[in-house]
Amino acid sequence: MNAHETWLKQAQSNLNMARLVTNFDGIRLEDVCFQLQQCIEKSLKGLLVFLNEQPPKTHSITLLLSMLENYLTIPDYIRETIDLNDYAVTYRYPGAYSEMTDIDEVARLLIIAEDCIRWVVDEINNS
Repeated sequence: MNAHETWLKQAQSNLNMARLVTNFDGIRLEDVCFQLQQCIEKSLKGLLVFLNEQPPKTHSITLLLSMLENYLTIPDYIRETIDLNDYAVTYRYPGAYSEMTDIDEVARLLIIAEDCIRWVVDEINNS
């Protein structure tokens, strides 16, 4: 397995974990969003590895997209992934935020993560 495929396998695992949550009783929505953020982060890092770029040790989707701009055009719908930036750290620890209660927002973020991993795979397959 190539290095970028390892990244994508982990990204898909994070996405699958987020999708598993069908009963939110006892599961924080922020934790689901953390899995979606991880999916996006790892997908983008996988694309950087595919492009022979060493991804930095960061959770910043903004930084990863900026690095990818050196190689390709980032579609507007992929820029929406930045909406998940704060779920990497801020929402993982109590006291730094208000509890998320909007299931519709989680559904929107799930679509963004699915679109991101699909875009990354398409970029790799079309290269």
